[in-house]
Amino acid sequence: MSSAGKNLIRLRNVILVVLLLGIAYFGFFFLVSFLSHQNAPIIDYVFPDGFSGIAKIRSVKSEGVTLVENNGVITLDFPSSGVLEIKGKLPIFDWHKPVAHYQSGKMIPVVTPPNEVSDNEIALRDVGGTKQNTEEWYVVGKFSEIHAAQTQMNGFEFPPNTNSP
Repeated sequence: MSSAGKNLIRLRNVILVVLLLGIAYFGFFFLVSFLSHQNAPIIDYVFPDGFSGIAKIRSVKSEGVTLVENNGVITLDFPSSGVLEIKGKLPIFDWHKPVAHYQSGKMIPVVTPPNEVSDNEIALRDVGGTKQNTEEWYVVGKFSEIHAAQTQMNGFEFPPNTNSP
C-alpha cells in the first residue's frame, strides 16, 4: 500500500476516534444532567387564598424563615404582604421543580418553559431578581401585570415610554 493510502487510513482512524470520544462525552454529560434533575426538589409556593399581585422572596435576612427540604419539598409560605424573608440563600438558583397553590389547596399555574399558560390566566410569573441575587420578584396574576412589576422592581420603566412629549 502506498504512503498516501496509509495516511488516509490513519486520518480516518483519528476522525473515528475523535467522533467516538465526542459522542461518549456528550452522552455522559446528558446522562449526568438527566439523573441530577430527576432528584431535584420541588419548590412549593404557597399563597394566602385570593392573593394576587407582587410577591417577593428576600434572602439572607437574620429574622427570616429557615427553609428546610422535607421529603423533597421546600415550602415557601408567603404572608398576606407577599414578602417572604428567609435566612439563607434563594433556593431558586438550584435545579428545582416549581409548583404553586393557595392555602386552600387550589393550584396556581406556574409559567415555565415551554409556556402553556394563557397570558390572561392568573399564574405565578417570574419578574426577575435584584440586589446581587438576594431578592426575587414574582407576580401572581396575568401577563399584562409583569411590566408594572418590573418597573417597580427596577425603579424605572423599561423600555422607556418614547411616546411622551
